[in-house]
Amino acid sequence: MHMAVGRHPFPRVLGPAFATLPREVRETHLTRDRSEWVGRGSVERGGGPWSRLIARIFGFPRQAPDVEVRVVKTAVPRGEIWDRRFGEKTLRSQLSATPAGMTERFGPFTFRLGPHVTTDGALQYPVIAGRLGPLPLPGWFGNHPHG
Repeated sequence: MHMAVGRHPFPRVLGPAFATLPREVRETHLTRDRSEWVGRGSVERGGGPWSRLIARIFGFPRQAPDVEVRVVKTAVPRGEIWDRRFGEKTLRSQLSATPAGMTERFGPFTFRLGPHVTTDGALQYPVIAGRLGPLPLPGWFGNHPHG
């Protein structure tokens, strides 16, 4: 299977494993200019005080068992900008492939992600490190080597 990966972060970082994902999942990660994906989903959040604080800082949506989800992806020279809307709540980030893997930036926060395809074919991309500007975030901030 041949795919033009160009600036698309997921195929660049996943390499040959990208081809093992279901066709529908691959298509969502091959945006050429702009793509829009709409569906329904659930939002789960932690209940602890740090979890609530972090969710508030980033503007993450409230927990909801069933909510409309809309994701607009826009290809840019350094990756993709994702505008995610959960019900009435919207948040924006930029995903980029880097020599160290993949990063996702929310304003001054940048997270290094560890995307991988699980043995059952699911795509996961856990946070493995974070920074606020040039400062590394402490490990309890959600830095996990495996997600």
